[in-house]
Amino acid sequence: MEQRIKFREALGLTQEEAAQFLKIPKSLLGMFEIGQRDLSTPVKLQLVTLYNLVQKQESKTSNSDKKEKDFQELTLELKKELLEMQYKQQVLARKLALFQSKYQKSEKLLQFVHLLETEVKKEERPSQDYIEVLKIKAEKEVAKYGTLAQTKLELKLRSIKSYQKEIKVEVKRYQK
Repeated sequence: MEQRIKFREALGLTQEEAAQFLKIPKSLLGMFEIGQRDLSTPVKLQLVTLYNLVQKQESKTSNSDKKEKDFQELTLELKKELLEMQYKQQVLARKLALFQSKYQKSEKLLQFVHLLETEVKKEERPSQDYIEVLKIKAEKEVAKYGTLAQTKLELKLRSIKSYQKEIKVEVKRYQK
């Protein structure tokens, strides 16, 4: 029974497609495949002839040719992936630089607020509300762009670099 299914599968056809091609009902083909019905001799001959053609074609195409083509396609896909990772690395590097810059500005703003509160005479200071707004803004940005956020970006960058190394190893492996 399994041999009957192999004929159709070797052709790469679904049951419905094979039935349409052989001009027989799908149910008849299904029953043939499970051994409950038989096909007419011309239909069987057509199925076997196609199967033999496929087998002959497959034997002409050597496995090494297929592997070479697969390796070329794989290498191309890996190179594309490498380019995408390089782009992501650049994006993350710029984002990290931006975070570092904003963090430094926020730290300077906090220092300035501290100076306003401690070193500048009360009568020369801006309003306390203004100082509070600056302080709240600086504290939020320190939290947003601080060590935790920068560390997460650095980890992502390291993982991308590691992934790129692995891709390069695979590319070299398949180019040999």
